[in-house]
Amino acid sequence: MLNTLSPSVAPALPRPPVLPGSPILRRRRGGQPSNRNALIHGLYAAKNQTPLTSVSTSIANYRQMLAQSPGSVLELFQEIQASMDLIPQLMKKFENTPLFLPLAKQMLQLVKISASIKTAWFWHQQPLRDLQFVAQFALALIRYNYHDYGITRDADSFRLVFEKSDLNSLTFREPICPNLSDPPYPFITPRQWDVIEPLLPPSDHAGCCGRPPADPRELLDAVFWKFAHHARWQDLPTGYPPILTCRRYYRRLFLSGRLGTIHRALYKNLLTRGKADLTAFVKQGCFTITENKVTLRAGLDETWQMRTALLFMQQGYQVLRRLRREQEQEQRRLRREQEQEQRRRFRSFRMPSMRSLQDPSACKEAEFSFTPLDLANLGPKCRKWL
Repeated sequence: MLNTLSPSVAPALPRPPVLPGSPILRRRRGGQPSNRNALIHGLYAAKNQTPLTSVSTSIANYRQMLAQSPGSVLELFQEIQASMDLIPQLMKKFENTPLFLPLAKQMLQLVKISASIKTAWFWHQQPLRDLQFVAQFALALIRYNYHDYGITRDADSFRLVFEKSDLNSLTFREPICPNLSDPPYPFITPRQWDVIEPLLPPSDHAGCCGRPPADPRELLDAVFWKFAHHARWQDLPTGYPPILTCRRYYRRLFLSGRLGTIHRALYKNLLTRGKADLTAFVKQGCFTITENKVTLRAGLDETWQMRTALLFMQQGYQVLRRLRREQEQEQRRLRREQEQEQRRRFRSFRMPSMRSLQDPSACKEAEFSFTPLDLANLGPKCRKWL
């Protein structure tokens, strides 16, 4: 416990032990214990210290500690909560005494530390909440992205070629690929290609002249690899078609709405034949968010279900980030408009500059027009001032 108090001496809390991974605060001569800015930057006084002086209230420090050792931060939070439960009882006991003020100061400091830990814990859990939301509405986010750009669903739906696909086939576990980054075809398996092939547009290459067209399976596989890893077109592994060819093929599928149809078919194939649930993958801890993109946890079996789930999780998360940025920009725009409206309605008075006062052309005599008063109709209260 942090509390060892006695009525004969001033109440004080012993200094908590240094947690593993916690920042070591520097001592600085002349820094007062109540200097909040010094505590945030890791400075505390060398004299007149309190047990909570060296405990930082910086949210960034606690976020770093949660990333390294969350268990130790939770233990510190429990001890602080126990101290906060004990101090109010002592404040009632020592009311109207010189010991009341030190207890109140320690209570305020504990509240600050507790609020910083809660805020850091909220941001520490934010990636998990994002993954749960994306897993629940992955396909809806992708479809919203198409509608947001004004792209409707393609006419050649997979329902028109339902007989050619194997959506109603039995559960089949396909072989594991050796590595996600190694072609050939790390994402599109033979059974998935049977579902996608009837949905692809016909080739626009006519005649025997010119460069032969690239394999649509390799082109689509390059598109899926790029979006599943949230990589650049320049980062495509060797073995795929040229970058410009892949980009041109992707734009053709995206702008025509055909890629949305392929996403819908793959998602249904993942649920029916793969028996995969994105929410269950998130609960098992298969996905993590690092550097603003979704990644697979190291050491997992890279099945075709996992690779397809990564594709939907990655694209859904990027759409969520874009919507969140647009919402923040809209809030900043509304706040800016409100500030401009307040400035327009309540304009502050500004003194004229000395240069404008010394300029004779700027100081022109204003023409005033006076109306004579009707002295006869003035009341008795106004006549006495005449």
